[in-house]
Amino acid sequence: MSTIRQWIASNRPLLLAAFVSFLGLPACIFVHELGHYAVARAYGWQTTLFPAMVTYTGNPDRNPRLLFLLAGPLIDLLQIGSGIAILWRFRHRRDRERLAFYWVGVILTFVSVKWVLTPLIAPFHTWNDERQISTLIGCPPMVLPGLVLIPGLICLSFLIRQHLRHGAIHSLVLIPAGGLSGAGLWINLLGPWLLGR
Repeated sequence: MSTIRQWIASNRPLLLAAFVSFLGLPACIFVHELGHYAVARAYGWQTTLFPAMVTYTGNPDRNPRLLFLLAGPLIDLLQIGSGIAILWRFRHRRDRERLAFYWVGVILTFVSVKWVLTPLIAPFHTWNDERQISTLIGCPPMVLPGLVLIPGLICLSFLIRQHLRHGAIHSLVLIPAGGLSGAGLWINLLGPWLLGR
């Protein structure tokens, strides 16, 4: 039994990274969708909340639709800003990888990866928020997806630089693995079950 405890104690940063990302990334996805859902409900639209999507019926005017589309990316911005604030708070702590709250900051900042991937996703997915916003404001569809790449790269490089000051790269690599596993479980099993879909 003490061998297991020793292994857990010596691998605490890795276990925290995997566990927090497993729970945190699906939570970030869901909160993004809750932003869309809240705006749709505020306008009184008939709407349905799915684990990674919100649908509504009707044909809303331009401004309410714009607010609906902006809600998710604004939630992302709030999450990323909170993550950066947490990382900044822990920037001088050498033991920060042993703290769960530090990993919450990493996960929140890791949401910026979505902005880095948006220019790659948007050409193939017309439902992409940034692509729809671009079209709605009269720009070519790829303008906003291309623009969010810049802050996405800045935030991601900040995350990597801050983490590598006192952390190890292998613990950071667990974030996508844990996050994608958790997101897959949320989108395909837990989310539909909890939301009754």
